[in-house]
Amino acid sequence: MNRKCGDLAWVSSFGMREVKKTCPVCDGKLQVELRLGNGDTVTMDCRYCAPGYESPRGYVEEREYISNPELVMITGVEISQKGEIETVEYHSMAGRYHDSVDVYDTEAEAMDACEREAERKKSEEATRVEYLKEDCQKSYSWNAGYHIREAKKHQEKAEYHRGKAVICKARAKEDKK
Repeated sequence: MNRKCGDLAWVSSFGMREVKKTCPVCDGKLQVELRLGNGDTVTMDCRYCAPGYESPRGYVEEREYISNPELVMITGVEISQKGEIETVEYHSMAGRYHDSVDVYDTEAEAMDACEREAERKKSEEATRVEYLKEDCQKSYSWNAGYHIREAKKHQEKAEYHRGKAVICKARAKEDKK
């Protein structure tokens, strides 16, 4: 669709922001209670929402994607051509947008574009090299082997500790008799 200055159009707006969320460990209360094996309860500062050596804050900061359609007024149109390819760029007070990528006729179309971009970003982040590979100097096959080995080792440790816990519980019951 040919748009001109003064036209209203929907654009897909996408970005990231820091959000504060209630600490999932202390639920914003700044302290947690730890029940010891002998039944005593100890109250201590929550270390999950305390960055570094600071005091607990009751919240954690997380980054989340934000995407929402935005209605803008076109303030300029720029058409350029390279060989057979023509590019149309629209300008508004809020920024620059490329036709057929960012500019839509309806809010629903812009919202769909926002959601597609959010899914693409999440997928891209989940498969990014620094998250997949423990050591970027090693090959993927080395890293795959490393992660398989570590998973097996931790599973064996978990089984070992579960067994010890069962023995301790049984002995605790014997001590009470």
